[in-house]
Amino acid sequence: MSTPLQINFKPISLAHAILVSLVCEPKSGYALAKQFDGTVGFFLQATHQQIYRELTKLEQQNWIAAEAIADF
Repeated sequence: MSTPLQINFKPISLAHAILVSLVCEPKSGYALAKQFDGTVGFFLQATHQQIYRELTKLEQQNWIAAEAIADF
């Protein structure tokens, strides 16, 4: 009999989850928060405040660029 395969998953960081979410298309902080409330939330839970804080850090580190959009 063979021994069962053991998989050790390392927890993903919030920054990595945000970057993965932004790979295909730009998203607003609100859209990211809604995504984390839904499907991503099964793997990583984050409040809206945590997401916006992490977006600020990523921008300061030049990993992302923010774009201001005027309200209509």
